[in-house]
Amino acid sequence: MRVFFWNAQGLAKDGAKAKLKELQNLHKPDIICIAEAQVFCTARFVRSLRLVDFSEDVVTSESGDDKDNIWVMWKTSLTRPVILSSSKQVITIEVEGNIITAVHASYNPVTRKMMWRQLDLGSTSLPWLVLGDFNCVLRMEEKKGGIPIKEVYMNEFTSWISDNSLVEVDSLGKKYTWSNRQKGSRRIVSKHDRAVVNDAWFFKYDNWRCKALPRICSDHSPLIGFAFQSPRPKRAPFRIQKMWMSHPSFMNLVKDTWNLSMVGAPPFVFSSKLRRLKDVLKVWNRTVFGDVQFRLKQAELKLDAEMDLLDCDPADELQFTRVDDAKKAADDVRMDLTSMLRMKSRVTWLEEGDQNTRFFHNSIRMRRSQNTISDLKVSINSTLFLQDNIKDFLVNHYKDKFNGGDTCIDSKLFDFYHERISSQESILMDAIPNLEEIRVVVFDLGADSAWP
Repeated sequence: MRVFFWNAQGLAKDGAKAKLKELQNLHKPDIICIAEAQVFCTARFVRSLRLVDFSEDVVTSESGDDKDNIWVMWKTSLTRPVILSSSKQVITIEVEGNIITAVHASYNPVTRKMMWRQLDLGSTSLPWLVLGDFNCVLRMEEKKGGIPIKEVYMNEFTSWISDNSLVEVDSLGKKYTWSNRQKGSRRIVSKHDRAVVNDAWFFKYDNWRCKALPRICSDHSPLIGFAFQSPRPKRAPFRIQKMWMSHPSFMNLVKDTWNLSMVGAPPFVFSSKLRRLKDVLKVWNRTVFGDVQFRLKQAELKLDAEMDLLDCDPADELQFTRVDDAKKAADDVRMDLTSMLRMKSRVTWLEEGDQNTRFFHNSIRMRRSQNTISDLKVSINSTLFLQDNIKDFLVNHYKDKFNGGDTCIDSKLFDFYHERISSQESILMDAIPNLEEIRVVVFDLGADSAWP
């Protein structure tokens, strides 16, 4: 689901209409949300926008006047959205099993506070996206210039996000999405526009992110939210999972596989045994552990069924034992999942035993996002978006860099004086560490960093 939002501050301008069409052709959104169109929403005007494959039907918010404050448009391939709620500041729709809220918050803190109370969908199980112009920031560093924002306003924003179990999506592009277009000491920039989602949205649209585009025809940046498809690398690294260690057959499997006889030179034997052990453990993991999240759902369903039977006959001691066994099985699988997520998240500062799987999921998502290149600007007028194009450009760049012709080195570079390593420092660098030094270094590693 690709969703576009823009506080256009007047769509009647030829430049704004042309820019909207250009962005629609470039980013191909499924949903377009426009704030401050400042024009009557008529079928004739919507046709004049010339949006390809978009319905001429438009959902608008209740603004109290004829020029509706927020417009929502959608592709003809989608079903018509159902309006869940509407006001001058927000409009919430349901489309294709998703809830999308477009926001154009008031600059008045009192009016904006009413919006926080109205936007209360924290209990929904459907994927929920909230994006738009919040007219407020979450952190002090998100605003430069002008009067410092009051902390109470940021706390209201933060509390609303927390109360509705929402999280910020990964932000790309421009750091500041709004500007007052002034110069010098009068200039103010701020991050007014953003997107937040619930966990269900992340589960449905993996690696979803929001990019703030350059400000053109408006003092607000357009936002484009999209699920970035990052294919698994063909040579994904092999990693041992900590949950394997608790299985009784693990160590015997490793010993038996490693002790299989093999003839050849020692380096060949070692590498061959290592490859064989990896292959055996991959098969064993799929057979013994499988999909841990699926196993957890199955264990929880079985526990729920056993508890229903116990409720029908509370005096049945055998059924009470079955409930205990089902509970233990679910707890064991839950521990396996927590252990796996902890290792994937690379979080090292939590105490052993913490089981905040939502926190681990968000940590994994953030780490993957930081390690992912979703677009690459290769020149002033050219940006690559497709993964194959990015991969080819990077490969060719480093091929040209390291496989080029002879490099001409200026001999003058060797004439500069620099301090050399002293003989005492050289001795220390060549010294062989003693056993105590090795022990200290090894035991200072994280619990999941290395295994004896």
